[in-house]
Amino acid sequence: MSGSFQVHSLFPVCLYVADIDNAAQLNEAILPHIYRLRDEDKAKITDPKLLSVFENEVWSTYFSHPGIGLIDEPWTSDLQQLIVSNTEQFVRQLQLDFGARKPRVTTLFANIHEKLYHRHDAHTHPGSMFSGSYFVKTYPGAGRFRFINPSRALQFYEFKTVKDSVLNVNEISLDPVAGRMVMFQSHIPHAVDRPTVEGDRVAIAFNVTYE
Repeated sequence: MSGSFQVHSLFPVCLYVADIDNAAQLNEAILPHIYRLRDEDKAKITDPKLLSVFENEVWSTYFSHPGIGLIDEPWTSDLQQLIVSNTEQFVRQLQLDFGARKPRVTTLFANIHEKLYHRHDAHTHPGSMFSGSYFVKTYPGAGRFRFINPSRALQFYEFKTVKDSVLNVNEISLDPVAGRMVMFQSHIPHAVDRPTVEGDRVAIAFNVTYE
């Protein structure tokens, strides 16, 4: 048996979580525009089969507003300012040095999950530095936001654990909360799990880079 010892947690995976001030007012201004865009997308579909697909899939402006998404929409300007200021705060906490470069929101998409089978499989956001979601509308039982350990070693083996702790856990999930912003480095795999009950889970996903 060895003498004294320590176990260190190396290479942290950091998650930024912020509850936005006056979020109810912001959400009240944003939500009607998101539903309007969904209704406009639905109105463009004339084929009954395609309409059935539309009504049963997760709705996202990722498909109807490709590229930069909703960045040019005036009603997203306040949210974009919040994303920038919170990115700066996150970077200060991480003590990263970007020199004279400033953060810029590069993509902005709205998503609505409402069915029991709605989910987003694990993915990353290549080409971006920081990514995140701002929750506009949620409810108890809405799909949880799940994060997966980005270590490539997990592709080859996985350990069983006696009890989850910060030293061994490989997945962490959060309940979505309206008015909350969650941000992370873009290489971290993340997913949206299925809900336990139906309802509208409305979120705006974003990417940020320093230029």
